[in-house]
Amino acid sequence: MFGLVELDETYQGGQREMGDHGRSTAKATIIGAVEDHDDTAGELILHHAEQATSPAVDALTTEGIDTDNTVVKTDAWKADWTFDERNDVDQIMIKTSQRDEAAHALLPWIHVVWGNLKRVLRGVHTTASRAQLQDYLDLFSYRFNHRGQLLEGLETALEGLVQAGRVTREQLKGGAGALLY
Repeated sequence: MFGLVELDETYQGGQREMGDHGRSTAKATIIGAVEDHDDTAGELILHHAEQATSPAVDALTTEGIDTDNTVVKTDAWKADWTFDERNDVDQIMIKTSQRDEAAHALLPWIHVVWGNLKRVLRGVHTTASRAQLQDYLDLFSYRFNHRGQLLEGLETALEGLVQAGRVTREQLKGGAGALLY
């Protein structure tokens, strides 16, 4: 990722105790970064973290954000402040406050991602366990990052079906002559 990147966190699943909000919940923490290309979103990275901490943010950013010529935009979340302290990262942090503007106005694309992700997890994958959450996040990110290449994916799938040939019922069920992949 490079250019203008929005960085934020959200929480998914689990029961919220009365009075617990945001980072004090027992829900799963998801940290995300998405490129902001003004009228569209670019590449997306999602990471399931045990807690919303600086090391979790560092793991995401060192994995997928180009350290040169990148501006990271965040909502002044304390864990994000480690950018200023890291010598190996040459990034500018735009610290914004949710008190001044609504979060979706400051970080529009990552909030679009959060809304779509939560709809997918609640609708398609009605239960996403913490043990498998990163797999769901990787699948969502892959689809998001390849959304402009749907026709190519369809062509690849059709070619695979044509080349596979006839499959017998026994092969599908796993009996004699079963397909081994």
